[in-house]
Amino acid sequence: RDGSVIAMLAQTLPVDTLVQGDKAGVDITQLPYIGRLTSNVDFGQGRADAKFKTFEDARERELVVAATAGASPANIFPTALNRFAGSKFKIIVGYPGSNDMLLALERGEVDLIGANGLASTMVRNPDWILKQQVPILYQASLKRHPLLAHVPTLEELGRDAEGKAVLRAIASSSEFGRSLMTTPGIPAERLAALRKAMQAMVTDPHFLAVMKERRIMIEPATGEELDQLTVETSKLPKSVVAMIAQMLK
Repeated sequence: RDGSVIAMLAQTLPVDTLVQGDKAGVDITQLPYIGRLTSNVDFGQGRADAKFKTFEDARERELVVAATAGASPANIFPTALNRFAGSKFKIIVGYPGSNDMLLALERGEVDLIGANGLASTMVRNPDWILKQQVPILYQASLKRHPLLAHVPTLEELGRDAEGKAVLRAIASSSEFGRSLMTTPGIPAERLAALRKAMQAMVTDPHFLAVMKERRIMIEPATGEELDQLTVETSKLPKSVVAMIAQMLK
């Protein structure tokens, strides 16, 4: 607990621990964040030659969706949209990872990937985003990302207040993205030093130039901002938490 141990854990950790309650065995608000390298907006994506273009198409016809494990974003997003936004996704669970889902999409096994990451796509296939070469039906974020300004957020697609609240809670994980955290009980001055060092790195002109050359997105946030978002997540209404837990089963 001296700041010598840091970790980059799943961006869904705050929601996951909240849903698990006492079973989680950890109070996420006691794990201070050092800072964020980048947000990680996930989106639902089809092939370039897809016969659908917008989320309204998913409300009118069945679309087959590739997903990974039961509690993964690729499964939970379309599952929540079926329940709260009126989509007709047929979700196929069990793909090992994002590359496997992409291959399934290319082979025509599925119509849509339940969750593809914006940060990784900008490295591998930037024209999909910059030239809008593929249909993207939704994005899991609290507000529309500038690169996906034409794509609705999960919350926007909710059909009532309750649904919008659940969809917003699920989408909040994008704000944590790729962030570093450390252990409980770290001395305040040590935490402050780590946060200062990280902010110096993510604003360093040379570092940013190298990341731009490598097409790696840098969208920093401070540890204090992330800690506040964690506290807000921990205060979600019990009814919303219960609905998220039900979908994760």
